[in-house]
Amino acid sequence: MDKEQIKRSFKEYTNKHPDQVAWFTKLIVDRPRVRIHNQHILRELHKMRDSVSFIFYFIPHGRKIDPAVVTQRVIKPLVDPVELAWWTSVKWTVESERLQETELDKEIPPIGVGSKIAPYYADFLKFRLLTMVQTHLKEGMSGDLQKIATDINFSSIREAKRILTKPGTGVGLSPESHRNNYAGLQRAREGIELLFKHNPIPVLAVPMVLNGVDQFQLRDIDGEDSPLDYNPFATIDVNIGHPIKYEEAKIIASCYEWVDPKMGKFTVPDGLMMHGAAYGLRQVKSGVDPCGVYAWENIRIITRE
Repeated sequence: MDKEQIKRSFKEYTNKHPDQVAWFTKLIVDRPRVRIHNQHILRELHKMRDSVSFIFYFIPHGRKIDPAVVTQRVIKPLVDPVELAWWTSVKWTVESERLQETELDKEIPPIGVGSKIAPYYADFLKFRLLTMVQTHLKEGMSGDLQKIATDINFSSIREAKRILTKPGTGVGLSPESHRNNYAGLQRAREGIELLFKHNPIPVLAVPMVLNGVDQFQLRDIDGEDSPLDYNPFATIDVNIGHPIKYEEAKIIASCYEWVDPKMGKFTVPDGLMMHGAAYGLRQVKSGVDPCGVYAWENIRIITRE
């Protein structure tokens, strides 16, 4: 695909999906160069579908990639879950806070990339979307809107847990929640633990480390996305980690503590991040530890006498 073809593809696609990140993700999904490492792990998971369910969690949550590529090129062909859903965050507009009480019963439209691109790929790749409103967004809302957002979140959690009670099903998510600018891993949110424990059948958490995503973005002109900012021929490396049970993640978490006591307790989601980071997390920015908040300068091993 030369520059003129890229321009035409951009124009044609943005007629339907005006967000440039949607166009960019379409390029990756339609013209993938994906190298999957440790495929044998996913083939083993396929054999276990009759007795367990899966949580697929990917790190890092980069700025210019969407889980659609992981679904189509990794999870679907190699595991082929009976049912698959992705936890996805929704950006709420500031205008939502200004709604009158009489309008609160109406649908409050989300904005941002997720609202434009995610439903398209969910339908195309046959997976469901479970909407979550991020905590930092809820904090800026009025009381009535906070209640709506909380109801949305609990509804998605209940639905995800319902899905995971059935063998051969899967829920995909990013534990970090926020997209980052390749400055290292961010701390995992606590929601993943709610899905992981107290399930009638075993749940296996499968880490998927995405490397090379940064190579797609070549430059940024005037702070705005352009079709010529990207290299659609770059390659994503997906490193599949060994599946881990809740009890094992809990043991990992019990082995570490934060250097800064303000970080609180080292949690099960933190344990999952440590487990995932062991599978070849590549440095992107010079001088920046790809483990980010989980770098050794921030944590220490608990010594027991």
